Amino acid sequence: MQGSSFVPLIKEPNREWKTAAFSQFHRRPNHAADGNRYMGYSINTKSYHYIEWYEWNHTTGTRGDFKNAELYDRVNDPYETVNIADETAQNEIVKQLSKQLAAGWKNAKPNLNKS
Repeated sequence: MQGSSFVPLIKEPNREWKTAAFSQFHRRPNHAADGNRYMGYSINTKSYHYIEWYEWNHTTGTRGDFKNAELYDRVNDPYETVNIADETAQNEIVKQLSKQLAAGWKNAKPNLNKS
């Protein structure tokens, strides 16, 4: 498992901390409507949950073409029931979160040397 230790945050709960959490998950053929394999890459922020889906080659362990995106407003839709990724009003948020997702969790790490 990759990530950062929570010890500095436990010792100092009000310190600056990373603003996003990242995850990756596999959707197997028996769970995908079209019977294909996909890999989901996800970023959770205080306000949004954004997911990008890609084709997945389980034999080579490689990512294929981009297939779809999901965006959920965690403030107004805490149960994530309405995907707003395709709404024109969300274009800038999708672009920003996609860029942050591509940059990866290491770029969202807190400055642990800061006191």
